This record gives sequence, structure tokens and C-alpha cells, in this order.
Amino acid sequence: MYYTQYVPQRSQTFGMTETHVFSPTVVNSVTLGWVRPIAGMLTARSEIAPAVPKNLIFLEGGNPGSIVIGGGATTTAPSSVTPGPGNNPLVGNNEYYSLADDLRFTKGKHSYSAGVWIQRIHENSYGAAQFSAGGASYPTMARFLQDDPANPFNLNRNPAPIGYRTTQGAWYFQDEMKLRSNLTVRLGLRHEMTNGWNEVAGRCANYTFDKNFVISTEPRLAKSCLRENHAKLLLQPRVGIVWDPTGTGTWAVRAGFGIHNDLQDNLANRTYGNPPYNAREQIAGPTLSLIPFRKDDPLPITCGLPGALPQPACGLYSPQGVDPILFTPTSQQWSLTIERGIVRDLMLSVGYVGSESYHTPLNQNSNAPMPVICQDAQGCISGGTGTNGNPVPVNQQVRVAQGTLYHPPAYRPNPNVGSGTQWFDQGTSSYHGMDVSLTKRASRGLTFKANYTWGKIMDLNSAILAPSAGNEPSALASPYFRRQLHRGVGSYSLTHQFNGYTSYQLPFGNGRRVGSGATGVVDKLIGNWQWNASVRLASGFPIHAADWLQYFRNRRFQ
Repeated sequence: MYYTQYVPQRSQTFGMTETHVFSPTVVNSVTLGWVRPIAGMLTARSEIAPAVPKNLIFLEGGNPGSIVIGGGATTTAPSSVTPGPGNNPLVGNNEYYSLADDLRFTKGKHSYSAGVWIQRIHENSYGAAQFSAGGASYPTMARFLQDDPANPFNLNRNPAPIGYRTTQGAWYFQDEMKLRSNLTVRLGLRHEMTNGWNEVAGRCANYTFDKNFVISTEPRLAKSCLRENHAKLLLQPRVGIVWDPTGTGTWAVRAGFGIHNDLQDNLANRTYGNPPYNAREQIAGPTLSLIPFRKDDPLPITCGLPGALPQPACGLYSPQGVDPILFTPTSQQWSLTIERGIVRDLMLSVGYVGSESYHTPLNQNSNAPMPVICQDAQGCISGGTGTNGNPVPVNQQVRVAQGTLYHPPAYRPNPNVGSGTQWFDQGTSSYHGMDVSLTKRASRGLTFKANYTWGKIMDLNSAILAPSAGNEPSALASPYFRRQLHRGVGSYSLTHQFNGYTSYQLPFGNGRRVGSGATGVVDKLIGNWQWNASVRLASGFPIHAADWLQYFRNRRFQ
């Protein structure tokens, strides 16, 4: 092993809670919290590794860089030749400061609760997770020997430390009313807000788009990464009901509805990846003859800007970032559960849970070709680009008839910007599930619970990063049209799940059926033994059509 990857991690945590009882009906709790997680990644050469000549290091002053043959250009893509260390050191340092105050008081049939919460987040990043030492990808060994890469050569010359800041807050009010002896209703309202996603020194670089969804040539540099903050007013109602139809305690009907927001607090993964502070350069064509690249050389001027040299001498950068008018992911959730006591210590529960989410993130090629209508009576060649922005292979291109909406062979709407992916808040997802459980409370030493769940998740895309869902692509094929064609069973959807647990107090020892008269050492040896068992069964994750197609293609060449 010539190279070892170190991933140091450290987390510091402090919390303090003060609870004050003003009276038997009024209680207040104040909580202070501070968390500071730190993580990094360092790829180091071992002492036995042969020295790499300086003229073979892609980017001077760092690791050699990676060459992938027969696979993808990223660190998660399988390949027939394992890539070398393509990354230089990186580190992430976050800090969370939080304050919460909750007041609870009761009066008559009402149980009130109210509270406020505020959190300040510092997220500091330095270094890129991919390509920071340079990376090249070749589909075959022959293409490598000819220095004919399948993807543009990528590298990050001079990443700068960037610090993001955001402040989040919320307040809520809730009233739990016991309207009747067998009926309790809970009504609540929660409001959440943030001041956006900001860079401490006005260095947030995020690409914008015109009305035709054509990406800007340069990223917008500003304190705020977002052109509009849509997280200033997020009202969330909550409703809950518990009802015993007979009033005997053998039945219970529970229902609830709520709207929940997912405040965005970890966007450095995408916003820290654009020029000029962490530019991912893309260099097309033969590149091995150009190495080594100088680390301290200034970044080439972006193609298409005043003063830029003609291609390929000008700069072409792979865009990252988030939707500049980002909306907060939101989920509407509802549930209905009916519980029935069969006998004194045995209960059956049947429930339904549903949710509908919107503004969920989608990973899309932000410089993808726009579909057009074929005007040629002889038909048109449809190919376009893949999710990585590269041309679709010739054997996958097809001829479409006149009048068909299609993707022409590879081109970029803005030729001065490379291909890259950004997160857009245009996703939707839903979940519907049925839950049946049988619970036995402890009696005669035996207790158990058995649970079966049927569920189905539907979404547009479950993966926003390559490792997050291995059974589907991480990006949509096109951001322009027919987005609903991507809607299908979620990659992490489990149709059937069964869980069972049992605990049995063995009848051995003093006072039990076996050895009831045991005392002393004998009782300690045979008494107080328990038998516990659990089982979990689940159906597998879905396999999408694209995965089957790729499987059979691979089998054909084996």
C-alpha cells in the first residue's frame, strides 16, 4: 500500500438545561447548546512508496493526481484500473450555537406550551473533495496511450478558506384541550425563519440563470448565496386528536396532521465549488503533455469574458451551487391509528401514515442541452449529453422522426461554462404506509411485539450525490421537460417490513415454578435468567430499468 487515506474526526459538545418550577401548573426550561464537529481528509504517501518524479505530478506541490481507466472520473465510480490519490488535504469545521426556552402551564381543561429557539451556524470549508490534485478519465487502455480522455481533465489549483454563516429561529404555541373525558384535541402553530445562507466576507460564488434557464458565464459574487430569501415566514400548523369512542379504555383513535420544514443549514457542499475561490477547472482534449500544472499560476480568465484568450487557453470551469432562489423543503404529514385492547394485556393497532413533500432538492446538469423539435424530413440524430455533461456514446444515439422533440448531439447552452451539477428545489416525493402491530404487555414473564409495515415511496430522484443511492443515477437526464417521467418508486423504498421482539423471564429460581425453594448461591445461579429474541424481515430495494439495462450490457462482455 503506497498511499493511506486519513480521515480525522473530532466533535466537541456542551449542553446545559435549567428547569424552574414557578408553581404546580407553570414550568419553564432554558437550554443552551454548543457543538463543534471537525473533519478532514488527508492522503499521505507511505515511506516505502517510490518517489514520483515532479514532472509526473499533475499539480505541483501535492499528490500525484488520479488516472482512471475503464470507469468514471469520480472517486465513487467503478473502474478496471484503480485510480491513484487524486485529492489534496481538505478540512471542514462547523460550529452550532443554540438557545431554546420552553414554557408549559395548565389551566382548567387546557395545557398550554410555548417556546422560542434560535441557532447560529458557522460552517468553514477548505479544500475540495474531488479533483483537487487533478484527475483524468479514459474509457480504454488504448485511449489512455493516445491521451484521448473521455471526460475533461479536472483540477483545483488554489482553494481558499471560506466561511458561511446563517442564523435560524423559531417560535411555537400549542394548546392541548381535554374537551371531554374521552376526547383530547391538540392545536399548535410553529413559525420558522432564517436570514439566508451568507459568506462572512462577501465571497459566496453562485451561478445564476436567465429566463430561458441559460447559466451565467460568471458566478454571482455576494455576501448572500441566494438572490431571494424565501425562508422568512414559514408557518406550520399542527393538529392532533385522541378519542376513545366507548369511553371504556379498550379503544383509542389517534389522528394528526402537520406541516414541517427542513431549514437548509449545510449548503457549503455545493456553494463552495465555484471560481474564483475554489474553481474546478475543466481542460478538454489531450492533457498529460501539459503537466505539471503550476499551483500558484493565476486562474485563466473565463472564456467569453473581456481579455480571455481563445479556447482552449481560456478558463472553462465546472459549475456547482444551489438554486439562487431556493425554497425550503416542506413536508405535509398525516396519520390515523386505531388501537383495540383484545384482552387485558394484549393490544392490536392498525394505522395509516401519509406524507407529501415538495421543494426537495434535485441534482441537475445546470448547463445541459435544451431539447428542440426536429425540422429535418430525413430525421435527426438524438444523443445529447449524459448527466455528467459528456456526449452520449454513438452506439446509444438514435434517429428520430421529423417533428419529434429531441436532444441534439452534445452542446452546451453556454459554451463558456463547463458541465456541472447544481441542486434545485424542484423535487417532490410522497409516502403512504400501513402499519399493523400486536403488543403483549408483560404477564407471567412473557412480553412481545410484532409489527408489519407496508409502504411505498414515490419521488423524482432519491440521489443528490453519487454515493447516496446506488440503484439509480444521481442526476436527472434533463432539467427542461417531462420531469414527471422521472417519477417512480424511490430507490430506498421498502414495500414490506416485519419486526418482532420477545422477552421471556425463565421460570427458574426462588418463588418460581422451578426451584421455588432455592436460596443463596443456588438461587443466584439459576434465578433471574431471561430469554430475548428478535427478528427483522424486509423486501429489497427496487431496481430501476436503467440498472437492468446496464447489468445485461456488462454480462454481454463477460
